Order: sequence, then structure tokens, then C-alpha cells
Amino acid sequence: MNPIRASRAVAATLFFVATALGGSLFFAPERNLLFVGPWGVGVGLTFDVLSTVLLAFVASVVWIVTTYAIRNFTGQQRTNRFGYLMLAATAALTLLVAGASLPMVAVGWTASGLALAALVNHTNSPSARVASRLVRRRLLVSDVFIWSGVVAAMLVLPSTNRSELASQPLSLVAATGVAALLAGAAIARSGLVPLHSWLPETAEAPSPVSAFLHAGIVNGAGIIGALAWPIFRASPITLAALIVIGAMTVAIGTWSARVRADVKGQLASSTTAQMGYMTVQLGLGLPAAAIAHLIGHGYYKAWLFLRAGGAVSRSRLRSGSSPASKLRGRSVAPYLGGLAALVGSVLMAPALRESVSELGLTAALPGLLALATVAVAVTAATRVAGIRATTAALVTVIGGLAAGAYQWALFGWESL
Repeated sequence: MNPIRASRAVAATLFFVATALGGSLFFAPERNLLFVGPWGVGVGLTFDVLSTVLLAFVASVVWIVTTYAIRNFTGQQRTNRFGYLMLAATAALTLLVAGASLPMVAVGWTASGLALAALVNHTNSPSARVASRLVRRRLLVSDVFIWSGVVAAMLVLPSTNRSELASQPLSLVAATGVAALLAGAAIARSGLVPLHSWLPETAEAPSPVSAFLHAGIVNGAGIIGALAWPIFRASPITLAALIVIGAMTVAIGTWSARVRADVKGQLASSTTAQMGYMTVQLGLGLPAAAIAHLIGHGYYKAWLFLRAGGAVSRSRLRSGSSPASKLRGRSVAPYLGGLAALVGSVLMAPALRESVSELGLTAALPGLLALATVAVAVTAATRVAGIRATTAALVTVIGGLAAGAYQWALFGWESL
């Protein structure tokens, strides 16, 4: 079988496995495939709610990217290499999101980074080789931090097994030391300040590689933050630092996206800003919101990268539309965006009230950001020239429902 098709088949299988495991968690809090190794380290996989959600997300992204690549890479060289590297990356990411212990997570972290660096050099051009080496060096920094954190955790924490972290007492000093090292790994992996310069360089990679990188692998901050949340939660200093670093990253990423002239460079800089938002959510003590952000951004950014090749054609099509249709869309669209936000606010109000009462005012931030996002998205969607009134109304209703469902999903996740 063609390696790319094999990657797609593996991804589809993993998605259905994750779905089945998720259903089985109604009867047991977790499923384990592991044995206890030296020093009490769990060697194998642990499937809880978080791991099954992340595994389904990873599998679906791999399926989307490989399905696109089957046609996109037709007639090109080194396609088998791409397929084998996607298989390796899929296996590594499975270990990353479902590793039974921090050492297993670190193995998946390092292996997926190596696969990514090799994928960036898909075309084997001089510029691609330079970009691949840069990515490898930056991810090596991340590897040093995460393995230092793992060693420190084995020395100062009662256990490194994920299923036992939440129930073990963690001292402030020990948790802060380990959390700081894991945060360093997250900063390097997700392109946060001050290690943000490597992410725009990945624009050299072909669109399927860029989509896979920006949808999955770059989300390391959210993944490690959620998987090791008991450690981060016990270190307020680290959480405060993540808020500051995330906010700085948002500002720099947003500014960079506005000054880049190339489409893929703009998208890469946008990812930097989005990783900053996700990190701020972690710092505020909202890991569920960070995971929801990770998944939503992953799917959206994969779609944007896979359609980046048609940006010029779409720009010409928009420029050819009549001024009258543009004027009508611009006059109505802001009101529809506001209506969608109003619908969403009404639907999410009960869940938002409960979240704020349990977690404090910071729990309102994801809901407010969701309303703002829906307002902007509906405004942009209904500005499309020639859109029918029924379609615009449907987009408005769907946007409001999506905002409400998002807040209820967060409330349900935090209640688990």
C-alpha cells in the first residue's frame, strides 16, 4: 500500500479507536495499557477523557492532511518519504497525548519533533534544508527542557504517572521547579516569546506539512499544560509567567501577521498569536478552555493552509464583484454579527453563571472571547458578495448556537 494511504488508514483506525474508548469511559474513569517499569514509571498508554479527545483530534487532522496530500502530491518526488514520516509522526503523537507517564509523554514529544523537522525538508531544496535545520535546533531546545523536567519530576515528585499526579501531594518548590522546565519546553515548541522566530520559517514547507504542523504539532503548550495540569496548578508563579509570556506573544504575533506580505507567512504569524491566547488561558487556570482553543484553532488553521494555494484566485474573484453588492453586505453584516453574539450570550448565560460561581471571574474570559469571535466571523461571512438572505440568516443562527455550545462544553468539561 502507498505509505500516504497507509497513514490515512491508520488515522481512520485511531479515530474509531478513540471514539470507542471515549464511550467506554462512561463505565470506567480510564483505560490502561501499561506495565510498571523501573522507579515505578508507567510504560504504556493511559486513556482518560483528555487523552481520547486529543487522540481523536490528532487522528482526524492526520486523515484530513493525508487525504489532501494524496492528490496534491501526485507526480511529485519523495511522496513515499512523506508517507513514512506521517506514520512515524502519528505514532509519536499517539504516545504524546496518551503516554501513561511523563517519560512516555516526553518520548512522544521528541519523536514527533524529529518527524516534523524531517517533513519540513520535503522538497529537499536548499531553502527547505535550511528551514529544516532551524526547526530541528529550536525543537532541540524544547527537548532539553522537557527531559530536564522529566528527570526533575522523577527526583522530587512522588510519581510521574499521569493517573497519580492529581492525587499526590505536591510541594510548592518541587512543583514550581518541574513546571518551569515544562513551561520552557512549551515555549520553545509552540513558538512563544522569546523563541517565536522559528515558526514563520516553516512557510517553506508544502501546504500539507504546514497544515499538519500548525494544526497539531505546534500545540505543544496546550497539550503538555493539560496533561501535566496538576503540576502547573500547584505552581502559581509559573501560571503567572505564562500569562505574561502569552500576552506578549499575542501582541508580537498579531503585529507580525499584519506586516507579512505572503499568505503562508501571515498564517504562521497568526499561529504564533493563537498559541499566545492558548497560553494565557492556561495561565488563568482554564485548561479546558485551552484544549477547546487548541482543537478549534487546529481545524481552522489546517483548512486555511490547505486552501492557501487558491488565495490569488479568490482575491481576483472578490475584486471583480460589483461595488453595490459589497456596499449592501457591509451595511448589514455588522448587525448580523451582533445578533449572533446576542443569541450566543442568551444560550450560554446559565453555563457561564455556573462556571463563574465555581472558578471565579476568569472563567468568563473564554465565553466573552467566543462571543467576540462569533461576531467577527459572522460579520465576515455575511459580507461575501451575492450571499442570499436565507444563507446569511442561517450563518447567524449557527454562529449563535456555536458560541452557546462552546460555553456549555467548557462547563461540562470543568465539571468532570
